[in-house]
Amino acid sequence: MKVCVYGAGAIGGHLAARLAKGGAQVSLVARGAHLAAIRDGGLVVHAHDGTHHSHPQASAEPAELGPQDAVIVTVKSPALPAVAAGIAPLLGPDTPVAFVMNGIPWWYFDHDGGAHEGRRLPEADPGDALRHAIGVGRTIGGVVYSATEVIAPGVVRSEHGNIRLILGEPDGRVSDRARAISALMEAGGIPCPVSPDIRTELWSKLLGNLASGPLCVLAGLGVRDITAVTLGFQEFEGLSLDEAPLAAEVAARYGARHIVRTVDRAEFERDLPALLDAMDLPTVDGINTWFVAKAAHEAGIKVALSGLGADECFGGYPSFTDVPRSVHWLRPVSWLPGLGALARRGLSGAIAAGLRVHPKTAGVLQYGGNWAGAYLLRRSVYMPWELDDVLDPALVEEGLRRLKPLSRIAAAIHSGDTLGDFDRVSALETSLYMRNQLLRDADWAGMSHGIEIRVPFVDPFFLAALPSGPVLAGMNAKDAIAGVPNPPLPDSVRHRRKTGFSTPHGRWLRDAAGAPRQQGIDLSAASRAWALKVWRAGWTGPATV
Repeated sequence: MKVCVYGAGAIGGHLAARLAKGGAQVSLVARGAHLAAIRDGGLVVHAHDGTHHSHPQASAEPAELGPQDAVIVTVKSPALPAVAAGIAPLLGPDTPVAFVMNGIPWWYFDHDGGAHEGRRLPEADPGDALRHAIGVGRTIGGVVYSATEVIAPGVVRSEHGNIRLILGEPDGRVSDRARAISALMEAGGIPCPVSPDIRTELWSKLLGNLASGPLCVLAGLGVRDITAVTLGFQEFEGLSLDEAPLAAEVAARYGARHIVRTVDRAEFERDLPALLDAMDLPTVDGINTWFVAKAAHEAGIKVALSGLGADECFGGYPSFTDVPRSVHWLRPVSWLPGLGALARRGLSGAIAAGLRVHPKTAGVLQYGGNWAGAYLLRRSVYMPWELDDVLDPALVEEGLRRLKPLSRIAAAIHSGDTLGDFDRVSALETSLYMRNQLLRDADWAGMSHGIEIRVPFVDPFFLAALPSGPVLAGMNAKDAIAGVPNPPLPDSVRHRRKTGFSTPHGRWLRDAAGAPRQQGIDLSAASRAWALKVWRAGWTGPATV
């Protein structure tokens, strides 16, 4: 099979070497010193699986190469008009052309089937030059993951083995022509699936570039100039809650200086008065951020990058699964008058009598069948019916009357457009949890130690560039981003169940109060104990520690 790679830079050179190894008759459209070196000594690719040396026919003039069985275009976007002008001699009656490039391709809305079907993208194809010279009928989409560079004319280096090429037809067919190219690539040592949804694959790659780009710019001096700070707790050693070993693995993988700052009960109790005093409003969180900012200050750091906002954008929280599941499962029974309240009263009594389930479980039927109630169940520390036991009932009544929590939550997802499950949860987490708690906690905790905490994932231009929720959900966006760094994040991090950022302060508070120690770490009980401590210490009278 005759295959021409149009644009023999780093990516093009690597793919050409894989095609040659797979048995294709390869030719290259190249230029300059790279072209001269390939003509004189062949193409050399140093990769994880050895050095690949091939001798493809190379020319700056496509007419010298003649008609091909397939063409793979790997140029940068600004060079596409030149491709359109020069590609004709390579095309036989049925020659497919695979565009393996970053960004939104010129053919994106062709065979899309959506509201923008057939829409032109003049920024990607000025004057419809590619459409006229090649046409959608020949076109195959492509996404490549290959960290490569040209280290000398005619010589390409591939950094690691996490390589793959994904091909796909614009109309979703898994075609024989795409399979033929895929077979050559796989025979040459690069995984090359043919996707029935190439647009999702394009967004996955683009999303990774969007997410990692700002961080790379901010960290432009290089990863070895970056200090990573992790909190460690003796109580968590050997448990999944202990993030220090995984953080050390990641820091070593990228060559960053790593500080593990251990916090114990004594330091927590010493810092507690200052921590409570620094809060501008009561919060059930912020302890972790306080001690991370303190450790950063001790290390002489002035500016810290935070991943805050990434879970809200990319579906990292369990709520992206739990809340929609609750709504869809319980909505049918939520319409039965009084059933939820009756079940809640009965379960509350059983829990008070010793039933070992979480107290919020009592409200599942009453609240779980609608978006506002299900989200309140997921994020609340105490549910409304529990508050009379911990606060003055008159205060509770007036507070609930003013706050109208369910109406406030429902307003966060009120939109003129119909939102899908992913977008609903993202809107709730962004407008309520992130805005009202995480950002505020980062502000007061960072300022208390003179640390500027920057949050590149909470950038309006970044957020505006994200694809829709169904696309993000379909591509498993968080895992896609984890594959973008070079090398990608290790599997031990990517496939780890999310645990949140936890501290053993609940146990410390119970120990200080003389309560008997429980087995394990009860994070929900810790949140409840901390919420009461904050309220009683700072907002009901003089602070007490």
